[in-house]
Amino acid sequence: MIDYRGYGRSSGRSSAALASSSYPSLPTSVLLRHDYQSLATIAQLTMPVLIAHSPSDELIPFAHATSLYEAAAEPKIFYQLNGPHNQSFVSAGAPYLAAIAKFVANPRSNTPAIDDP
Repeated sequence: MIDYRGYGRSSGRSSAALASSSYPSLPTSVLLRHDYQSLATIAQLTMPVLIAHSPSDELIPFAHATSLYEAAAEPKIFYQLNGPHNQSFVSAGAPYLAAIAKFVANPRSNTPAIDDP
């Protein structure tokens, strides 16, 4: 989900896509009260985007993050984390914080944040 301030939350491409991939045998589209269309929303953003995600995330598929990144307009940066959903940002440590600081200091730069030590 992308909220009105432009920063993302963990719903992947859309809450319906996430629910469907997590529970394929349930009629999740009927059960959802709201379907946050992050993929459609991110394509309309005119602000810089930083997406950080881990291929080891057990809650949000990595493909959801890469789809969001591909749909976002420039400038955009993808920072690959490692580890499970609730641990990846912690285990990333100082390099992750440096990448965020670099993005905040110069959000219109297309220099990949992952290149920072």
